[in-house]
Amino acid sequence: MQAPQLTIRTDAQLISNSVPTSRILEIELTAPEAQLGRESTPLNLALVIDRSGSMGGGKLEQAKIAVRQILDLLRPTDSVSIIDFDNIVTVDAEVSSVTPAARSEMIASVNHLQARGSTNLGEGWLQGCESVACRLADGKVNRTLLLTDGQANQGITDPEDLSHHAAALFERGVATSTFGIGLDFNEHLLEAIANNGGGNYYYIDREQRITELLMQEFKDLAAVTLKNVVLEFSFPAGVAVELLGDWRAERHDNKLVINLSDLPANRTVNLFIKILTPPGSGQLVMNAAAFGHDENDKSFNVAQDINLQYAAPDKVAVAEAARDVDLVTRFSTVVVGHYSNEAYKLEREGKYEEAGKLMDRLMVEHGVNLPHTTRARYERIRVEVREGLDESHRKDYNMDSYNLKRFRHDEQRRDPDQK
Repeated sequence: MQAPQLTIRTDAQLISNSVPTSRILEIELTAPEAQLGRESTPLNLALVIDRSGSMGGGKLEQAKIAVRQILDLLRPTDSVSIIDFDNIVTVDAEVSSVTPAARSEMIASVNHLQARGSTNLGEGWLQGCESVACRLADGKVNRTLLLTDGQANQGITDPEDLSHHAAALFERGVATSTFGIGLDFNEHLLEAIANNGGGNYYYIDREQRITELLMQEFKDLAAVTLKNVVLEFSFPAGVAVELLGDWRAERHDNKLVINLSDLPANRTVNLFIKILTPPGSGQLVMNAAAFGHDENDKSFNVAQDINLQYAAPDKVAVAEAARDVDLVTRFSTVVVGHYSNEAYKLEREGKYEEAGKLMDRLMVEHGVNLPHTTRARYERIRVEVREGLDESHRKDYNMDSYNLKRFRHDEQRRDPDQK
């Protein structure tokens, strides 16, 4: 099996020997291809379905279609639970091996689901996570998929509490991906659960896309070639670091530990770190190391150093003029995605002017570096947040910023109009 590919880049190699210097680092990790002829990694899933009254009609029916398609693709090596919730949480099925007979029984259970009641999102999701945890096993991809269209209005409702639960469950080995349907759910809550839970967040703008996006996540999970991936970034004392993108990370002395969960074959993750280096002499050496388990459940560990050279201010100025423009562009798109998300939270709270000022600062500092289409869109958004957004725009813009900060947006490919 091929090894994962890890690279680390900077916008410029020289740093000042007399004053602090700001630099950008980009760490890129690519998962290897799947081994030819090898069975994909076994899955341990919980499918948690909101069946509250607001899911009536097309939403629940489309969700049932998606779940049935997933069940059709599971194998005897896979395990799965199906949980539904309104104000009451129901365990519809829990199987450790998806045999043909078990599949038929689960499909029958799904077919009988009907919309009713209110939304005990927290308890439904936690029940799904506990079901995964009970079957937790090395060598499997362990994940809860939460599908909902509403607010958490029963049981645990505080977003911070739910985020803490997501983090604790991820520490136990259970990741969560969230799917918000329509306009009535809290996008910041579902994104926080996914971010803290080591999974992915999806906004489903219309019910016809439920199957498409659930299957997108399922296919990624079925194609995993790296499991439980952790990236450690080590840096000398005195260096200030800021990780962009709302990745789950912890700081331990002079080490930043970033949890990347599971990566499907050929998936590339780009992490952007802003550093501020102290004055000094000689070289400043930093290291990125990624480790976890491959599809054969064998440990892997890849590492890469990067050296920044101290120099006189005049030479640093020359290096600044020759910065890697493409890297700076990629970094600026991630920064705009990261902080515009904060602006949308302010806007939702009715703090329109604060949201606008935050967007203003972003565009002043990074607008010139953005691809043309991204810049035009966010120039418009910074005006709109001052006037207040409707729910459709809130969710569209939040999803856009999520994709930017996670470096998953189509516009983050090289823009021929970039100058």
